[in-house]
Amino acid sequence: MDLPYGSDYAKKFITNVGLITSTGPKGDNIMAAEFTHLVSYKPGRIAVCIGKHYKKATGLNIRKTKQFGVSIAATDQNVL
Repeated sequence: MDLPYGSDYAKKFITNVGLITSTGPKGDNIMAAEFTHLVSYKPGRIAVCIGKHYKKATGLNIRKTKQFGVSIAATDQNVL
């Protein structure tokens, strides 16, 4: 999916929280990630920094399954 430069979709990435979801050996997991960055408009790609916490559920699940989801919080959801 492409994200046109300057579109409402692309603007959602500015200083917003990403919710990283994963399922794996540590079960279902959701991690709030302050560091979620738009790195490409065409195709639309994002980068997520999850750190080097090798014993944390998110990192373990992603390394095992090679899959994760990202949901970007709306501006009025950041306080939650």
